[in-house]
Amino acid sequence: MAALFKRMPLPLRAALFVLLALVVVAGGYVAYMLLTYNRIPDGQQLSVENNQRALLKAGEDSSALTYNIGFGAYTP
Repeated sequence: MAALFKRMPLPLRAALFVLLALVVVAGGYVAYMLLTYNRIPDGQQLSVENNQRALLKAGEDSSALTYNIGFGAYTP
C-alpha cells in the first residue's frame, strides 16, 4: 500500500490528503455534536409566575414588554 502511495503523482497525493483531512474534520464534528447533545425532557410541568387576572378592554391603551432570553434550555 505504501509503495502504491509513493508511485502516485504529487497532486493526487495532495488531493487525497485534503480529502482525508476533510473526512476527519467532518467526522470529528459529527462525533462532538452527538456526544454533547443535550435536550430538555419532554412533558415537563411548568408553573406560571406573576399571572395577572386583569383583562384588556377595547378602546383603552395598553403596553407590552418582551425580553429575549434565548432558548433557555442549555447550560450557560
